[in-house]
Amino acid sequence: MLRAVMLPCPRCQVPLQTHVTHGAVHYLCPKCGGRAGNLALLRRTVPPEFANRLWRNVREAHPTEHHGVLRCPSCTARMHASALQDKDGGELQLDTCRVCQIVWLDGDEIARLPATGPFIPKEESAGGLSPEAAAAARPHGEPAARRLTTRRTTRCTPC
Repeated sequence: MLRAVMLPCPRCQVPLQTHVTHGAVHYLCPKCGGRAGNLALLRRTVPPEFANRLWRNVREAHPTEHHGVLRCPSCTARMHASALQDKDGGELQLDTCRVCQIVWLDGDEIARLPATGPFIPKEESAGGLSPEAAAAARPHGEPAARRLTTRRTTRCTPC
């Protein structure tokens, strides 16, 4: 039997909570307010140029350069620290795992992203979700909920 793996917060090591917003899964730290999500989610949240610049910084950096102090909550590799421009023209430092493509946003960095999307609006806990969102939030190996199907009650007759 598989057990659900709790991802630790890279900042305070508290187990991250799974949240689903608009069908997108991300992980929230209840203590420091930081969030982890994958690069695909970030691409849905910010302008394409911002996400592309972030991934280019990570991809083109030498593997030993620009390593931050944070470790990826999934694979524990050191995350790459990238300095990008926030929506007000200030500096925004995002930590990204080169292996897992997980992006870590500290609590204050979320509001400074150039645009808002699934990473940012109100959260819905993993309970009471649409079937698709609940399936995305469910740990691997956990049985799926009973699926509802509609059945045709009349037979189609040839014309």
